[in-house]
Order: sequence, then structure tokens, then C-alpha cells
Amino acid sequence: MFRAKHLLSFLVIIVFILSLTNPLLSEDIRTPVFKGKYYHRSTPVLRRDVDYFLSNCQKRIIHGKILGFIIPHGKYKTSGQTAAYAYQLLRERKIDTVIIIGPSHNMIFPGISIYAKDYYSTPLGKVPVNTKLAEKLILENDFITYIPDAHLKEHSIEVQIPFLQRTLQDFQILPILIGNNEEDYYPLLTEALLKHIKDQNIILIASGNLSHYRSYFDATLVDRKTIKHIEEFNVEDLSSKFKNKECETCAKNSILTTMLTCQKLGADKIKLLKYTNSGEITGIQWKTVGYASFALFDIEELGKDTEDWLLKHGRKSLEEYIRFKKFQVITEKNPLLCHERGVYVTIKEGETTRGYLGYVLPIKPLYKAVSDSVIKAATEDLKYPPLNKKELSKVKIEISVLSNIEKINDFNLIEIGVHGIYLNKNWQSAIILPHVAKKNEWSKEELLKQVCQRAGLDPQAWKKDKEIDIYLFTAQTFSE
Repeated sequence: MFRAKHLLSFLVIIVFILSLTNPLLSEDIRTPVFKGKYYHRSTPVLRRDVDYFLSNCQKRIIHGKILGFIIPHGKYKTSGQTAAYAYQLLRERKIDTVIIIGPSHNMIFPGISIYAKDYYSTPLGKVPVNTKLAEKLILENDFITYIPDAHLKEHSIEVQIPFLQRTLQDFQILPILIGNNEEDYYPLLTEALLKHIKDQNIILIASGNLSHYRSYFDATLVDRKTIKHIEEFNVEDLSSKFKNKECETCAKNSILTTMLTCQKLGADKIKLLKYTNSGEITGIQWKTVGYASFALFDIEELGKDTEDWLLKHGRKSLEEYIRFKKFQVITEKNPLLCHERGVYVTIKEGETTRGYLGYVLPIKPLYKAVSDSVIKAATEDLKYPPLNKKELSKVKIEISVLSNIEKINDFNLIEIGVHGIYLNKNWQSAIILPHVAKKNEWSKEELLKQVCQRAGLDPQAWKKDKEIDIYLFTAQTFSE
């Protein structure tokens, strides 16, 4: 008996010493809770499933720098293939940290919980958590904490990780859960993240499904509307659509945080990669869930060759219409030219403007938007007489390719020379391009006065008229 007690004590001491010297025994690992429920529990079968989904995607091409994704978090049987359309774009990329933002489905709590321990694991192995970033965010923000039980009971983070393990190497994750989907935490979380992730090699993932438990017909209609508003990339407008139930998701804050953060990091485009719903997969169409994958990216800047092509294309479109009243008809396959972009064209004779029109919103492929805008600027701008044949050789074409517009309420966000400004009030609107304010050496206040006047409003209307909406954008401008 005496020897047995001493042997037991000796073993306890040995285990304690090993725990101090062997990191494998002291690591804090969040073990997989949903294996066998949302995905297969077997390592080889799970690996096979994920690899099959990735290989079974039709190729999607993104011309630009990808900053984030919106990816569904359903069971792999129903949403895995849709998720794979996003993850295939991560292959062979070097990413240091993946920030995964998901809703808490099974535990409601105030604020946000960031997992701050060592690892998340799946049957494919363990993934390190960026604990340094987690600790900074928790220490700096009262609304951010670490609630262990929230992460143990939640699938929205866990189901994303096997896909990351099959597409990336040597990466960390930052698992973030939103405790209450009804509260607007996305502006606060965006502000907190931006302090630490600018100029970092990171990707954001909003883990979220669309409509929940509707009939197949209703789900398709609601999801179509939600997809449309997400692709418009207007965070404030989408937030209001979620609140009044025009659009639907289980992950409002996850999606809005990812959109707003990516937008602040330079993203100006959201592209739908794949949509389906559970009814299409299972055949059960009276209780469906909508799944969609999106990429958020910074559209590749146009090179000199592309600028020259657009100017020649614009010139030919102008000549054909003014001389022969014909619209130039071409089919362009270059993906950069086929992206839908906002475009404004200025027709100039010397330093004098001769016409100035275009599309604020990205509703047409770039090459079509340019040809249409050139003709509109030359013939439909009511401030100037229509261009005639004799003037063709005297005028020059200036093209401005616009980023997505972003509604603002804080005028301090305006940067002269960087931002153009678009004002809208009912049927009254006006636009001023970024280089115009810089050339005229306007202050922010003068810029706002000018855009009000151009819209036919009182110069001080931006201060006192609550019905005015102000939007910012950037532009790439080039001319003949």
C-alpha cells in the first residue's frame, strides 16, 4: 500500500513536469464537436469529400485582389459544394491569418466572443489561433471578450476549417462569434479590426446562410433579392434591408462586418460565385435554407494598354454615331473590359467642357458603358448643344472609371483628390470627379457647396437638408 501511494505520487509529479516541458500536453485545443453531424468524422473520408467539392467547381476568375468571402455554413451534404466555389480561389495563395466571423446560433450573449486559446482542431488536424491578435482585440474593446462555451457549441466557425486545411498552408485563424444577430455590432467590430489588419496578409470570411426554412419558391425569391443587395455593396442600405426583413440571413453582423471591413481595405466589388438551396440538393422543398458564396475584391487597376484601348473604342463609337447615327456593335471577351463598372465621360474642347455624362452605378460591362457614355456626353448633356461633325476633330475624350459608391454621413471622411462625390435627392443629382476638386483647390466645404449647386440645390443644403444622400467614390481617369 505504501509503495502504491508513492508510485502514484511519483507518476503525478512526472506528468506535471512533462506538461511544463512538452507543449503538446499543455496546449489548449478546441476539439471538433460537429464531426459526424455536419461533415464526416473519418479523416480520409473528410479529406476525400472536401477534395471532391473543390475539384467539382466550375472555374471562377476574379481579376483583382481578393480581400474576403461570404461562405455558407450548412451541412456539407447541402452546402459543401457551394462553399467550395469560394475556397477554390484560395488555392496556392499565401495567407497569414484567416478571420472567420460567424453568428452564435445556440447561445445568445452581449457583444462579441473571440476564441483566444491555442488551436481549433478537425479530423484533418489542428490549426493555430492568432492569439496575439485575439488578446489585443479583447484588451482594447469592452464589447469583445472570450466566452469558451459559445465556441464549444457553435458550428459556423468549425465547418469552415476543413476547407481551409485543404487549400492553405502555414496559416492562423481568428475565430469570432457575434452573440446577438439583432444588434448592430458591425461598425464597432470593423473599427476594432482595422486598427490591426491594414497592410496585413489576411482574408476575412463571413460565415452565413441566407433564407431559413421557407418553401423552395419563397426561398428563391427572397435569396434573389438578398443577393442583389449584397452585390450592390451598399452596407448601410443592406443593413436596413435586413432590419425590415426584405433580405434574410442568420449572419447579419458577420456579413456586414466583412463587407464594411473589406470596403475600408479597398474592396470595390462583390461577385456571386455560386447559389443553391437545400431544396435543390435534398428534394425537400417545403423547408429550405439558402446558400451562397461571394468574393469581395479590389478590382485590378486598368493598365496603360487597357486605357488606350478604351479611348480608341470611345473615339470610334463617337465617330460612328456623330457621322452615321450608328452604334458600334462589338463583342468583347477580355474579363477586365467585361466587368460591370461605373463610368463618366467628359468631352473637352481645349480646357472647355463640351459634355459630361455617364453611369454612376456599375450596370453595364466597362466597354459598353464607355461607348454609351461617350455618345450620351456628346449628345444628351442638356447644359451643352449636341456635338456636330465639324467639332469631332477638335474635341478630346476623357474617361473616368469609377469604384462602387459608398453612402456617408460623416463629411470628415472626404479626402480631396482621392474621393469624388455624388449627391442625390429625389430626382435631383450631381457628380464631381476626384481630380476636379484637386485641380480647383477646393476645401471639403467648397466641394459640398459645388455639388449642391450643380444639383440645383441651395449651396448650404448639405448642412441642413436631411433628404440629401451623399456618396463617395474613387476613380481612374485618363484622356486622349
